Amino acid sequence: MRSLRFLRPGFLILCVGGWLGAGCCTMQPKTAESDAMSDSTASSTTSAVIPVRPSPADQLPPGTARVRATVTDCVEDAGRFVCAVTIREVKGYGSATAPLAPATQMQAYFPKATMPTDLETRLGPDADLEVLIQRNQMMGSTREAATWTVLRLY
Repeated sequence: MRSLRFLRPGFLILCVGGWLGAGCCTMQPKTAESDAMSDSTASSTTSAVIPVRPSPADQLPPGTARVRATVTDCVEDAGRFVCAVTIREVKGYGSATAPLAPATQMQAYFPKATMPTDLETRLGPDADLEVLIQRNQMMGSTREAATWTVLRLY
């Protein structure tokens, strides 16, 4: 029985652990050339798999749209300018924003308190503006024409 003593579980675990430990220590160290090769291989496969996300500066707040529009008519009313505008181009949308088509006509509110001081001169007839707009939430009927508030003038 003494000759089979080496087959005990504790001895076998010790032998396997030592064999694995010795195998890990004999791995060849990386060279600068193998690092460069593995980095270029990883970057080429990674860029194909992971989509590029826009930077936070490019993202728009929910419920907003960045558009280029032409002012067709504008009147001053209670601390804001109420303007009729025609969308020429949609630059981007925030999440949960209904799509806007070019040539859409809408009413936009330009609050004086949050706009630049030269706003009145920039809102002349046929003024071409790039703005960040947010749709006004109306209670009741959805049949009314959509009104938008200008959050930022670019």
